Amino acid sequence: CRCDDQALPQPDDDSVIAPRFDLTFESTTRPGILRVVSNATAGADVGARTESLLALYPGLMRPPTRAVTLRDADIQSADAFFTARFGTDRSSWRDQPVVARLICRDDRACLVAESAQEGHDLIWVDGDATLSGPIDIGTDQRPVVLVVTGALQLTNGVVLRGLVYAGSATVSGLDTRVQGALQSESTYAGPSIGGVQFDAAALNALARRAGSFVRVPGSWRDF
Repeated sequence: CRCDDQALPQPDDDSVIAPRFDLTFESTTRPGILRVVSNATAGADVGARTESLLALYPGLMRPPTRAVTLRDADIQSADAFFTARFGTDRSSWRDQPVVARLICRDDRACLVAESAQEGHDLIWVDGDATLSGPIDIGTDQRPVVLVVTGALQLTNGVVLRGLVYAGSATVSGLDTRVQGALQSESTYAGPSIGGVQFDAAALNALARRAGSFVRVPGSWRDF
């Protein structure tokens, strides 16, 4: 990365070197941790090196162990139910730069599938959402987390691979299914067999390969 030449003084000799910095990402011996190193140069004898460790904050902190989980309103609030799954509060999870935030006014305007195809592993929908297929959302290699704050309805051949979290959820129609797990803050309506198929591999992939990188406290060093 270099600064714009127009921002530099223009001497008659070559004594000024354009300020620049190089970023290097290095692996470490700890899974989910990498080192980022910045080497900056602002002149022949002027330079600086800084480095820090980055850790993956997973999009799914605690993978569920069963296909469908419903909140027990007698012992847990909706906010506590969410935090138990994702390890953070709603707004912090939603506001990550890697999360695609959508509003679904109808099934044609809801761009959940397109967001997944564009590489978003984490998708947040404000309000209700109705997704009508046939359509695939997520893949075996790249499952998704879909969070819907209101009522979610999957119908007519929607196949979603990953985790669904919703205020309430309905799965209906031939060949409609969630391949992973479903979490609901209130109710779930769907086939007793086949509507949600537990997939530990998809859930573990979300816990290990999806999310945001954050700086490890105390790891910043400058030289």
